[in-house]
Amino acid sequence: MDNGFLTINEVSEKLNVSPSWVYKKCKAGIIPHVRIGGMLRFVGKDVDAWIVAHKVKGCMKV
Repeated sequence: MDNGFLTINEVSEKLNVSPSWVYKKCKAGIIPHVRIGGMLRFVGKDVDAWIVAHKVKGCMKV
């Protein structure tokens, strides 16, 4: 999108989860979002940063 905002459906597709999962995480304050006219919107860069911040690094067992 030109304005950088994503809808809940776009975020759920990006994360490969259901829209209801995204709603629950937003309500809990876990996924960064904004409310515009009562609708949830997501800044694409914020969602990407959130994904990177929650990446779990694997460890090698020796």
